[in-house]
Amino acid sequence: MNHRQLPPFAKDFACHRHRGGTPVVFAGPRAWDWARHDQRRKLVMPPDRSPADFRWPVAGLEIVVLDTGANDDLLMHLAHALLLAGALKVAVIPHIVPRIGGLAVFAKEVSRAA
Repeated sequence: MNHRQLPPFAKDFACHRHRGGTPVVFAGPRAWDWARHDQRRKLVMPPDRSPADFRWPVAGLEIVVLDTGANDDLLMHLAHALLLAGALKVAVIPHIVPRIGGLAVFAKEVSRAA
């Protein structure tokens, strides 16, 4: 049984499945501020927690991570956690000055039967 909690805004995230657009995850020290004022389907990666602490409800979705100043390790661990949770693709948009080389896109490799 999985006892990890859902991330912040998960209830609204589930209720708004019908909304168009790509869901976002805010990460970094300003994640809460940005998320409070954003009308998109969203989740928050609290800056004082680990991505592994949460049960991410992203299976079958393409996700955009909006960096509000998180460190590179957190962004990489978050992308990994989202892929493990079933996200099809994770695009990380870095904060103002790209520290990880600009936009980074991660996807699971799918093996195809011959």
